[in-house]
Amino acid sequence: MTTTWQSNDTDQQLEDLRKQVEILKLQQQLQQLQGNQNGQGGQQFNNAPVHKENVQLTCYTVKGTVLGQAQAQLKATLLDSDGVGVQGASIVFVVSNTRREIGRGTTNGQGDAVAGTGSNILDPTIMLSGVGSGVTAIFNGNKQYLPAEARGTVEPSIG
Repeated sequence: MTTTWQSNDTDQQLEDLRKQVEILKLQQQLQQLQGNQNGQGGQQFNNAPVHKENVQLTCYTVKGTVLGQAQAQLKATLLDSDGVGVQGASIVFVVSNTRREIGRGTTNGQGDAVAGTGSNILDPTIMLSGVGSGVTAIFNGNKQYLPAEARGTVEPSIG
């Protein structure tokens, strides 16, 4: 009896076995990931996309005093996409051209943030800079809402 050995058949069988092993590894990885998504141990993956809502930020015209100690009353309103005020959001007010902070406030139940510049503007040239470029209200966003900026104007008054 004679046995014929064909190397091509053996090479093909070996390649087929390698492919089957690779498929089994991939199936195990898939099962592990599916188990993780169902809370069954292992490292957790949250594949749910993060969806943040748009907001509308309005910065109002500011009336500022430029003689003596420069000061102004700053106001902005932050609304969600349904037009409802966003409460508890931090709003930063800056001079538009220099981005220098001049006030900060937290929104109330109507979404209004008010900040007096008080002693933040010891240098009247900062107020004059604001007269030229305006004031910008900045909401940096949070876990629920996207960031937003709005620009207002500064109207100077004397005294």
